[in-house]
Amino acid sequence: DRVEPLRATGASHPDHTFHLRSLAGQYAAGTHRELAGQGIRRLLKEESELAGDDFEALTRVVLGAFSL
Repeated sequence: DRVEPLRATGASHPDHTFHLRSLAGQYAAGTHRELAGQGIRRLLKEESELAGDDFEALTRVVLGAFSL
């Protein structure tokens, strides 16, 4: 089965879900891993209000999940 994410009405941040999924697949497969990781970071930054150490923690958790 498939679950569709809820979309916030009037959200001020873009939704890059489709592109993030594509980059995540490339990152996990090791295809252009460094470029895919940079793309993931860039898109997460656009979608997130986090900054500094909080944003770094988010990206470590997200990218680290592919190393399990």
